[in-house]
Amino acid sequence: IHMIFDKYIFDENVVIQVNFICLKDQIVDNLKKIFSKYQISVNRILSYNYLKKHNDYNGEDIMKLADRSINGLIENEVLLANKSAKNLGFFEKFFNFFS
Repeated sequence: IHMIFDKYIFDENVVIQVNFICLKDQIVDNLKKIFSKYQISVNRILSYNYLKKHNDYNGEDIMKLADRSINGLIENEVLLANKSAKNLGFFEKFFNFFS
C-alpha cells in the first residue's frame, strides 16, 4: 500500500483526503517469485505513475525521486511499517505465560 495525503483541512473538524495506491498480494508474490529466479530480491515496489506526477520530476532522474520516496522525504507521503514484536527475555515470557 502506498498512502498519500492529498489534502487536509484543520478547522473545527478535521478533513483528510487520502489516496491509496495498492497492488494485489498475488501480483507482488508473482513479481518476487520471478525475480528470485535471478537471485534478485524485491523489497519495495513504487508506482511509476505516482512518481512521474510528482512536482520534483523533471524527466531526467526518476531514480533519485524514488529514493526520496523510499526514505520518506516527499511531503504528504506516509510510510507504513509493520509493527515488530518486542523481543522478550526468558523471565518476561515465563511471567506472561501465567498472566
